[in-house]
Amino acid sequence: MEETVACDLFATMLQNNISLLDFFSALLHHIFHCAILRQIMLFLQCVTRLFVPVSPTESVTRLLVPVSPTKIVAGLFVPIHQTLLSYRSLESVELGIFRQKSKSMTNAGESVRDKYCRPERQILSVFDLTKWCRSKAYMEYMAMINELNDAVKGVVSTEDIPISPKVMDAIDILDELQKWTLEYPPEDMGTQRFGNVAFRKWYQRLTEEADDIIYSLLTAEKKSAVVELLPYFLDSFGNSTRIDYGSGHEASFLIFMLCLRKLGVFVPSDNRSLVLRLFLKYLRLIRCLQTTYRMEPAGSRGVHALDDFQFIPFLWGSSQLIGNRRLVPESYLKPDIVEMHASRNLFFDAVHYINNTKVGPFHEHSNQLWNISAVQTWEKVNSGMFKMYEAEVLKKFPVVQHFQFGSLFSIEPVKGVDDLNLTDADNGTTEAARSKC
Repeated sequence: MEETVACDLFATMLQNNISLLDFFSALLHHIFHCAILRQIMLFLQCVTRLFVPVSPTESVTRLLVPVSPTKIVAGLFVPIHQTLLSYRSLESVELGIFRQKSKSMTNAGESVRDKYCRPERQILSVFDLTKWCRSKAYMEYMAMINELNDAVKGVVSTEDIPISPKVMDAIDILDELQKWTLEYPPEDMGTQRFGNVAFRKWYQRLTEEADDIIYSLLTAEKKSAVVELLPYFLDSFGNSTRIDYGSGHEASFLIFMLCLRKLGVFVPSDNRSLVLRLFLKYLRLIRCLQTTYRMEPAGSRGVHALDDFQFIPFLWGSSQLIGNRRLVPESYLKPDIVEMHASRNLFFDAVHYINNTKVGPFHEHSNQLWNISAVQTWEKVNSGMFKMYEAEVLKKFPVVQHFQFGSLFSIEPVKGVDDLNLTDADNGTTEAARSKC
């Protein structure tokens, strides 16, 4: 009798292609009917499937295979092979419900996290520049530059302006980063002109603490956005390998600001303080890094460039000077006037930094700025700065090839932007394209 039952059970197991572990799991369940043990058996089956994958079609086929009845036990007990098959069916249903509940819980708890992604490079060749110029990122970036430009029009840097707690937190972060330069003093460079290797120690610490720094700026429901903000933040302070800095790194900080605006960390009422407090503090930090670690200009055009490192101070600074009757564009050619007004204006502050770091006649080391001084009004200087910024920075492949794109700074195209609104990089951008920003 025992041999008949054993053979029948073994035949049932083979006929339905049931694993030995499944067989013993069902046997234990049939004998004990214990909820705790049943969960253990469910776990064992899940482990088994990791090593013996079964397709959904095959699982259904197994459940539908007709099985001949066995005479293992009479009375109250169900035949063991039927228990095994019904157990597999019940387990499949319960496992499906569990997965569905787990998925629902994940979606409920991490729906915000799922919409953020690690930014990636999308401008891989000069042919991608058109895609970039038509993207949401480009339009939103230029919209922010325009909006902040308007916010400081005719406003001096020393004006008493309100600062929100979040803007103040960001300023404090930059203050702390500047203090780190005292902990990592420059090392002996010998005859080397650029690139003090001590910067790599400073940058290594920045990399290690960047997550916590960004977390401190975000609300609880926005913490998961750190994955997108991190690359922009780290790229805002130069390249640790080449130990250089340029307008592309400056743009990364502005992209970081843009993303924080989109996350609601900064609001429209912060616009003036973002320029005259936060960005100004950023300039102080960057200049400290440049002089302390002798950072090399990244992609500089030499005397033909507006500046070796920055561009935006001239753009927003010229907006500050609109309507100023005492200072005309040629005023910044006079060092004494520049020094007098450097603390009151970003443009003059940038020229003052140039005067302190370069030697020789101004028209030789800063020929582009010298030419701009011939423009009659600050309004024309400001509008010209916009065109130059787009042509010389945003539409130059060597600069924008390093830009990274995610959900906050998206490469997705803007609907309604046609070819007529996007001119060649050498000619700047038309007013129609700017109006769409």
